[in-house]
Amino acid sequence: MQLESVDDDLRNGLWNALTTSYWIHVRGGAFANVDSPEQGMVKDLVTTIWADYYKQPTDSIPRSWSEAYNSLRNGSVSKPY
Repeated sequence: MQLESVDDDLRNGLWNALTTSYWIHVRGGAFANVDSPEQGMVKDLVTTIWADYYKQPTDSIPRSWSEAYNSLRNGSVSKPY
């Protein structure tokens, strides 16, 4: 069990689970516009990760899904100020 850090194996396993369970429901375009319940779940999940893991204001989440996805994928969520 890892309590203080996330190694590459765990990080990749978590990312793969998110990809197969959530990310497949969102296709390019505007992330802010939710067209289905699945996209709503993804938006809620991204908001939670943004706020609780990265500790960033939720109004700094990119409106574009591709930008939000790339920020999460690369761990490059930047501080807005």
